[in-house]
Amino acid sequence: MTYQVPDYGRYCLTGWCLLSGTLSLLGNLTLLFSSLVANALKLDRVSVILIQNLAATGVGYTIFIILPTAGSALTERWVYGTGLCVATSYLLYVLGFMNTYLVGCLNLSKLTVMLFPLRARLRSRRCGYLISAALWFKTTCLFIVRVIWFDRDVTFNPLVFTCSFDYRKQPPGVFERVMFYVNVVTPFGVILVTAGWLMMLIRRVRTLTRQGVVALLVVSVAYILSYLPFLVFPVVREEPMTVGNLRHFTVASVSTYTSFFLNPVIFYFTVTSFKSYVDRKLGRDVGRREARNIRDFSTRMSTLRGSMTSGIVNSSQHKQT
Repeated sequence: MTYQVPDYGRYCLTGWCLLSGTLSLLGNLTLLFSSLVANALKLDRVSVILIQNLAATGVGYTIFIILPTAGSALTERWVYGTGLCVATSYLLYVLGFMNTYLVGCLNLSKLTVMLFPLRARLRSRRCGYLISAALWFKTTCLFIVRVIWFDRDVTFNPLVFTCSFDYRKQPPGVFERVMFYVNVVTPFGVILVTAGWLMMLIRRVRTLTRQGVVALLVVSVAYILSYLPFLVFPVVREEPMTVGNLRHFTVASVSTYTSFFLNPVIFYFTVTSFKSYVDRKLGRDVGRREARNIRDFSTRMSTLRGSMTSGIVNSSQHKQT
């Protein structure tokens, strides 16, 4: 059946895309730049590499999916040309799956650090690069094989106001279910299990490691809540699809945007080194720095007065002797 998103829904979607897209772009660029240039993330080496890839994924998803959706929702058509339509159709799946895989790998990496601390210290940045490269390769290859195997057209989807693939030869139902469980359900289960495991072990770790654990727990919760409507959709979907199903699909598709702009905000409030870097760039730590300088000056003056007093007393004693 046909369904058209009402005008108020399009306007709300436009505003939501502009808000979430702006926050996501600024936040993820700041997170990526600060970790690459200023080493602002004081976490284990593998986690830093994976967070950098998570931020890069957020930047790509914002540029190619979230922000173009705002214009398409406003005009009810694709206005960015065929090339960007094809790129969006590929990246919609690749970046979405990469976001899921990276969150799961971050949890697994931090869990191994807590369970095997001595072995985790031997891991270098190269290990993080290899994990990231393997995830990108696996996600890209799976999707390319899927696209080549089944004839497809790139078309504008009026339900979510972005481009996607419209298969001329529909994949078999078994293939679709296997892909759904491998690419969506299994990583989602890994995130749930590892997040629960980390929550049970968090009291046993020292302060610096606890920062990373708390950050990943909050990131996991944000991911679960933002992707939950999308995961529930195949369960409640009816054949033929009803108006309620179509509305659910629209809401589920755009709710995933939440995860991308919340990640930098979460790291800001949970990782002290990243928060200090952002505050320093925004000038928010000027007052704290001045107060610290005053305290240091007072301490030095007190020490100097104490030294002078001791010197006078010792000199007087020496003269009397």
